[in-house]
Amino acid sequence: HRPVPGRVKTVSVKREGRKWFVVLGAELDRPEPLPATGSVVGIDLGIANFLADSTGAFVPNPRHGRRAAA
Repeated sequence: HRPVPGRVKTVSVKREGRKWFVVLGAELDRPEPLPATGSVVGIDLGIANFLADSTGAFVPNPRHGRRAAA
């Protein structure tokens, strides 16, 4: 339903329940690197907080397991 970027290398057909899917693996040309910004950030993944970065910002744990259990 949309064009595939790059050259298709592998094709897999899989079924999940009553739905069928085609999975394509494609080889892409190396993209152009982004320009340097001079900014650096450190990221720490955890349990109590999903993510903490070096600027002091926190991302709370989304607790997918608890939502899925409900």
